[in-house]
Amino acid sequence: MITRAIKADDAWLKWKEQVIGASEIGAVFHCHDHLTYYQLYHMKRDKLKTEKNKAMEDGLLMQEVALKMIQRDHPEFKAYDPRLHYSDADYGVGATPDVFAQDANGRLGVIQIKHVDRDVYRQKWLKSVPTWIALQVTQEAWLTEAKWGMIAALVHDHELQLYLTDVEIHNHVIDEIKVQATEFWRRVREGDEPEPNYRRDSEAIREVLRQDDGSEIDLSGDNELPEILHQRAILIGEMAAYEKELKAINAELLHRLGTAQIGRLKQGYISAKTIHRKAYEVAATSYRQLRVVTPQHGD
Repeated sequence: MITRAIKADDAWLKWKEQVIGASEIGAVFHCHDHLTYYQLYHMKRDKLKTEKNKAMEDGLLMQEVALKMIQRDHPEFKAYDPRLHYSDADYGVGATPDVFAQDANGRLGVIQIKHVDRDVYRQKWLKSVPTWIALQVTQEAWLTEAKWGMIAALVHDHELQLYLTDVEIHNHVIDEIKVQATEFWRRVREGDEPEPNYRRDSEAIREVLRQDDGSEIDLSGDNELPEILHQRAILIGEMAAYEKELKAINAELLHRLGTAQIGRLKQGYISAKTIHRKAYEVAATSYRQLRVVTPQHGD
């Protein structure tokens, strides 16, 4: 096992690229709320980029707030931010714990902080914490040799509330993480692409396959394509009808407003402010334009 001290965000991101992070392991088990197996596979194949974004920056700010609340409201814990990255080269997994804490018996524990929407917390978290986060805590505990784990949910409900939930650390779950991580890296190494979830992975597929190679393939033997194309044609027709109806409704609203910028309703208002856009040049970009040409329809 390798322990690295975090000194710079760029270095941290480089380390994350080389392992399945604890925040990513749920994708390997197909239970992650925000990341799919297909997306993670292509991230590690360097086809999808991992970049620091506003959500990550906001998360770090919330992490600092939550840590201070833990220190204030739970003096039984000696809680602190370790600023350490852990990894295991044998299984290609890593972790960057949010909080280390020692309990009254001096046992080391990990606390994973999540900023949770109030309604989401009430509808889902009160029943059970998401599996992918429990897996995250388990992986962090394993790699840091912590004896216990918790999730700290920071919820804004009129005022900030912090809810702590225990996560039981089971050896059989750690063993399964090892098995699934090993299989994942085999797929990455051998180029064994997983089947995508076309609803969740639509944008990832467009990014991965953004560039054609100029070749031509024969799809005439694909027996599923006729039905797929039929459904596509139906949806395109429905979209066109909806767009036409929406344009008519918008025109009626504008006509009722006349030249007024705002029209007050019993509740709310309608507005149609004149927008003046300056001329600008569009930055160069590339994308693949999908067209379907059949005897029934041209696009």
